Amino acid sequence: MKKSFFRGVLAGVLTLLISLMVFAVLYVLFKMVAWPIISGVPYVRNPEPILVGSKEWYLLQPFALLSAILSGMAVARWSKPNSWPALLVILFIVLIFSIFSPVETDSVLNLAIWFLEVPIGLLMGFYFFNSRGCK
Repeated sequence: MKKSFFRGVLAGVLTLLISLMVFAVLYVLFKMVAWPIISGVPYVRNPEPILVGSKEWYLLQPFALLSAILSGMAVARWSKPNSWPALLVILFIVLIFSIFSPVETDSVLNLAIWFLEVPIGLLMGFYFFNSRGCK
């Protein structure tokens, strides 16, 4: 299997986007189908977006972290062994998107989660894949 910088970047970006979408769909299905069955309260659609710092937002953050870990593992898998350039490009892309996306919160904890969650997940996945000697 051929490994390269571009394959690593492409695999990392696609894995991050696809896994975020899959987790979002699973969350919506759980919220619409399973939660009303469990709680006994019918589903009511909320027309407003999820607010940063709400309980629902905190509930979704582990899924974003897991997506970032999977993306870091994909970068490590498809780029050359112990090669950092592909990971650094994805970290730069994530940093740019984080900086230019509006966050309406004054909480230091929420800002730290917003800006550090995906980069830390990428590093964790990349390190885990390389430290396990996976090929």
